[in-house]
Amino acid sequence: MIPMRGRALPLLLGLLGPAATLALAQAHVVRGQALTITVRLADENGAPLAGVTVHFLDETDGVEVGAGVTDSDGCASVTWATSSASPGLHSILIWTEEGNYVEKSQTRLSVEVLAPAELGLSVSAPAAVRPGQSFVVRATVSNGGQAAAQDVKVKLGRKSKELGDLPGGASLTAEFSLRAPNEPGDYDLTVEAVGVEWGTGRALSVSSRVHYHVKTEGLALEIRAPYSVREGEKFAFSVDLSNVGEDEVSLSISINISGARPDHIEDFATLNPGASITRAYFATAGEVSEILLIASAEGGGLRASDEATIAVVPAPPPPRPPASRPTPTELTSPPANLTSPPSTSPATRLAPPSTSPGGHAEVEVSVTPDVGAGSNAPPSLRGASALGSGFVLAALVILRGVWRVEDP
Repeated sequence: MIPMRGRALPLLLGLLGPAATLALAQAHVVRGQALTITVRLADENGAPLAGVTVHFLDETDGVEVGAGVTDSDGCASVTWATSSASPGLHSILIWTEEGNYVEKSQTRLSVEVLAPAELGLSVSAPAAVRPGQSFVVRATVSNGGQAAAQDVKVKLGRKSKELGDLPGGASLTAEFSLRAPNEPGDYDLTVEAVGVEWGTGRALSVSSRVHYHVKTEGLALEIRAPYSVREGEKFAFSVDLSNVGEDEVSLSISINISGARPDHIEDFATLNPGASITRAYFATAGEVSEILLIASAEGGGLRASDEATIAVVPAPPPPRPPASRPTPTELTSPPANLTSPPSTSPATRLAPPSTSPGGHAEVEVSVTPDVGAGSNAPPSLRGASALGSGFVLAALVILRGVWRVEDP
């Protein structure tokens, strides 16, 4: 109530915004929002007073809002454009001019001018991921203004998350699960937050781009082994490992061997990006037709394997002992019953080995060289003739032992 001179006249104030009538004591308005302030004058009996001028002044910023004259219903209105008003609490002074039966009077209205809603967006994602890896993108939406942001939602591609209303100064976070492409390279994501400003219905929107890298990675494994081995033979084979990725990797190596000893080998290795190593191993072939090698290495989410076969050749039979052969002495010694060859003199007298009681005539053999040959015969022929004569004499001696010749 504003006391009036002469008689008390009640002064009713109303604030009409775009959405609804606001409370008399204190109102809230978003800067830039048009605010209508309505005053109703009535006498002590409640009858409206028409034709009274009412003034409105923003005391906080020192700006006159406007003036109005009451109508037949005793109402006077003014519209305040708050676009130039400073954020914060404002005191609006309202007073009437002096007139017939009306004295000068005043009252005040408190209105808080809110800074407009201002959406901010912060997006976090891994800087680098592996091909096909699942990862999380976090989008944090903040309201840097004083007016509330309503119906806020976050969009990432075809995915969307509802956050609801976001008061001034508050923030909310949405998470999205994504899977990286299988192809290495650099990729971009666009995240967008949208909403509606309370009081004005103004559309709110903010977006941000996030970059991430899909790493090049890979593990290569190859077995190098001989084509064939013999049964029971100890042989060597090797495993070649290569890290073709961008990160260091620690590997666990497992080798299964079928048909040889040992039948299993475990090993470990660490490879820098782009590095290669070769590991050598040994095994002994069993009595099988072939050996199967299966090697695998895994670590850091990577796995590689290879296999190889080795033909097994049967072992040769053990060597047999050599057959007995005559000694050189046995080959060169003459028979025991052969006598030495007779002399090569022109006449040789052979004595019988023994004479029987009946008596046996002695045999005298005379060998005379051929006169016709003479000394002019070639040496080879002379040697052959002498050799032949020797054989004849030996034959006669043997025959004499067989045939006994009686003396005449």
